[in-house]
Amino acid sequence: MAEGVGVSSKRLFRRSWRPFGAGILLLVGLVLAVQALAPVLISSSIVRDGIERALSDWTGHDVRIEGPPKLSFWPEPEIEVSRIVVTKQTPSGIRVLARVSRMTADFRLLKAMGGSLEFRDFTFFDPEIFLLRDEEGRLDWAQEGRLTGAIRSAVEVDGRVVLDRSLDLALGDVTINNGRVEVKDAATGRVWSGRGITGDLDWPRLSEPASLHVTAVVNGQALQLSGSSGQPLLLLAGRSASLELSLNSDLLAAEFAGTADLAKGGFLSGPVKLSTPNAQAALAWAGVPISDLASDGRLSIEARLLTTERALRFDELHLTTEWMEATGIIDLLLPQDRPLRVTGTLAANRFDLADLQAATRPKPDGDGKGSFLDRMELDLRLSGQDVSLANLSLTQAAVSILRENGQSRFDLVDGTLGGGDMTGQVITSVGAGKLTTDVTVSVRNADLGEIFETLRLRGPVPQAQGSFEVTLATTEDGWRGWRKGRGSFRMTTGPGTLAGLEPETILTRARLGRYQPLTNPDGQDFDYQSLALSATFARGLAEIETAIIEGNGLRVEFSGALPLTDGGLALSATISRREQQGEENVLFIGGSLSEPMVIALMPPAIPASSD
Repeated sequence: MAEGVGVSSKRLFRRSWRPFGAGILLLVGLVLAVQALAPVLISSSIVRDGIERALSDWTGHDVRIEGPPKLSFWPEPEIEVSRIVVTKQTPSGIRVLARVSRMTADFRLLKAMGGSLEFRDFTFFDPEIFLLRDEEGRLDWAQEGRLTGAIRSAVEVDGRVVLDRSLDLALGDVTINNGRVEVKDAATGRVWSGRGITGDLDWPRLSEPASLHVTAVVNGQALQLSGSSGQPLLLLAGRSASLELSLNSDLLAAEFAGTADLAKGGFLSGPVKLSTPNAQAALAWAGVPISDLASDGRLSIEARLLTTERALRFDELHLTTEWMEATGIIDLLLPQDRPLRVTGTLAANRFDLADLQAATRPKPDGDGKGSFLDRMELDLRLSGQDVSLANLSLTQAAVSILRENGQSRFDLVDGTLGGGDMTGQVITSVGAGKLTTDVTVSVRNADLGEIFETLRLRGPVPQAQGSFEVTLATTEDGWRGWRKGRGSFRMTTGPGTLAGLEPETILTRARLGRYQPLTNPDGQDFDYQSLALSATFARGLAEIETAIIEGNGLRVEFSGALPLTDGGLALSATISRREQQGEENVLFIGGSLSEPMVIALMPPAIPASSD
C-alpha cells in the first residue's frame, strides 16, 4: 500500500514539473535568442550616434566620438566608446571643454531594439574637464542642455525635488577613473587643478538624493572627499539644499553638515569642523597669501555657519592653534562697493601683541605677500588672559583692530602690567610704498622696577611705583622700529630706590680719582622721594629735557644725552641741598650705559647731612 502511494506521488510530481520546467526552458531560450539576435538587430553605429546625442543633449554642447564603438550583451547590454571630445563655439573659435579617453554605459536592450535608447551607469576613463570662470563668476559649461533644463525647472515641494517627468533622467552610478579638472579664473589668472580623480557618483534620478565618494590629487595634495545631498539638483540650480561634506588628507581635514547655496559665493549654513597640522602650509596649498596670520603649527576650527545674502557668520566659534585657544564670533562681510570685511569678537587664553599687530598692519606697495590681506578690511576685538609684548607679560588685556583704506589702527584698550594699567595705540599707514607708524604707550601706577628688569634694560633703573609714557614715529615696524624713529619719553615715580647710586657717596669717591664707577661698590643706595624725567629721542639717541630726583633734602638734576643702544654717555649731574642755596656739585658721567663712569668732579663737595 505504501509503495503504491510513493509511485503516485512521483507521477504527480513529474506531471506538475513538466509545465514549470518547460517555462524555464522557454525563458532561457528567449534570453539566448535575444542575445543572439541583438548584434544583428542593433547596429553599433546607431548606439554610438545615440550616446553621442545623449551626451550632447545632457551637456548642451557639441560632442564628437572619434573611436569605434564596441557592443557587448552579456551579462548586461553595454556600449564602449573612445576618444570623446566636448567642444563649444566661442567668438575666438572652438574651445575644448572636455576630453574622455574611454567611456562605457549600460542601456536597455528591449528599448534599444524598439528604437529607443536610454543609457545609465556611466564609467569614464581618463576624463579631462577644462573650465573657465569669467569675471562675473560664471562657468563656461552653462548651456541649453537637458541637465540645464532640469536645473531650471526644478522646484522644491515638502523637501523633495519635483520636475517634469521628461526631464527626470536616470543616471544610476557614474564612475570616474583617473580624471583631471582644470579651472582658470579670468579675474585673477589663477589656475586651479585636480588630477588623479577616482570615485563614484550615485545619483539614481535627477529628482532623487545623490552621494559622491572620490579620491584626487589637488595642487599636489592627495585627498579623499565624500558628500551627499538630498536635493542635488537644487544645489546646481543655485538654491539652498541639504549638503554633507567630509574631506580628509595629510594636510587638511574638514566636515560640514547643513545647507548650502552654491550661487551666492558658496555660502554654507550648519556646523563645520576644520583642522590642519600646519596652518601656513594649508593656506599656501589653498592659494591664500595671508601666511602672516598663521604659523606652521596646528590649527583647528569648530563653528556654526550662519549666512545672509552678503555675509557669512562663524557663530559659537572655537579656534585652537599651537599657541592659543579662542572662542567668540566672526563675521565675513561681502559688501558690493567695499572690499571683503572681517568683524567680530574673540576671547583668547593668550596671544602676542607684536605678532598680531605685524600680521594685521598694511604692507608696503610691491611687498608681494599679503596682497589678499591688503584688500581685506578688519574690525576686530580681542581679549586675552595672558598677553605678551616683547619680554613683558600682560594680564586681562583687550585689543581693538581697525583696518581700512590702507591704514590700520591697533588699540590696546586695557591691560594690566606690573600691577598697573597699560594702554597703547599703533597707527600704521601706507604711502608712496613706505610705512608710517605712530605709537603711543602709557603705563600708570605700576611696579617700574619689575617692568624694567623684565625688559633687561642696561644701567640703573628705579625701583618704585610710577608711570611712564612713550610716543614714537617711525617708518619701520611700529613695535620694533624705535631705534630708527623719533619720539618722547616721560616718567614719574613716588618714593623709590636707585640701587648703588647714593649721591654723597658717589661725590666722596669721585674726589679720590678721576675715573670712578658710577655705582657705589659697597651698595649704598639712593632712597629718594620723587622722580620726574622727560626726554626726546631720535635715531637711537636720547636728549634729556628734564630729570629731577628729590631725596631727603637732596636734589639731583640731570642733563645731556645717552644712547639707547650702543655708544658713550654724555651726562652732567648737579647735586644740591635745599638748605645750602647756591652750593652745587656737578658730576660728569661718561662711559657706556651698562658701565657708567664718573669722569669729573667740580667742587665744592656737599658736606654730609647733620642728621
